[in-house]
Amino acid sequence: MDGALDADMHACITKVFKSWKFPKPKDGKPVKVKTPLDFSPI
Repeated sequence: MDGALDADMHACITKVFKSWKFPKPKDGKPVKVKTPLDFSPI
């Protein structure tokens, strides 16, 4: 992939991640959310 495409893909993925909403923890403390990501060609 060329640099421009990589930057466009990064921007798109970042935008989607920032739109995800999770329930607030009951104790109000910050949490880390981990999810496996696989960007292999299909």
